[in-house]
Amino acid sequence: LALVEYPTMRSISVAVSDMSVVVLFDRKSASVVTVGYTGGNSLMLQQYDARSLKLKYRYRLQLSVGWLFQSPENSDGYIIFIGAEEPFVGMTFIVDLVASELYEQDPPSSS
Repeated sequence: LALVEYPTMRSISVAVSDMSVVVLFDRKSASVVTVGYTGGNSLMLQQYDARSLKLKYRYRLQLSVGWLFQSPENSDGYIIFIGAEEPFVGMTFIVDLVASELYEQDPPSSS
C-alpha cells in the first residue's frame, strides 16, 4: 500500500501487507483494511490508519471460507463475515473497527 501526495504523486508512506487479497477503505474508522489468508487456514485482517498507513490492529479469524459483507451505507465501522464451511456454517464474525473489538455469534438453531 502507498500513500501518495496529489498532484505530484510523491510517496508519503508505504505499508507492506503480505498475502492480502482484499483491500477496503472504512470511512467511519478512517482505516484501510486488508484481508488475506494465513498459512494456518485462517483469515488475517490488518487495520491501517488511512492518513499514515501505520498498522493499528490485527485480527485473526479461525475461518478459511466465508462471505464478506461491507458497505458504507449499512456497515460503516464494521467488517462482517459469515462462515461458509463446517463447523462455522452460518456463524457471524463482526470486527468493530472503531472500538477494535471482534465479536462472534453462533448461527440460529435449526429447531
